[in-house]
Amino acid sequence: ISDLAQLVYLAGLPQLRVLWLADNPFASHLLPSTYRLAVLAFLPNLQKLDDQGKQAPRLAPTVAWAPTGG
Repeated sequence: ISDLAQLVYLAGLPQLRVLWLADNPFASHLLPSTYRLAVLAFLPNLQKLDDQGKQAPRLAPTVAWAPTGG
């Protein structure tokens, strides 16, 4: 698959549950989180994408920072 629009062909496969696309050319042109959200939007029946279960994207932990008084 060379671009995201070609996922429309896979959308016609309602029994498709597991898919590995990470090594395809279009995946390297998108941020990993953007790529994952886009594929899951096109293919809502997927249970596993690129060896990861269907779940909310993981965000890096954040640390609150505030200047100390003085």
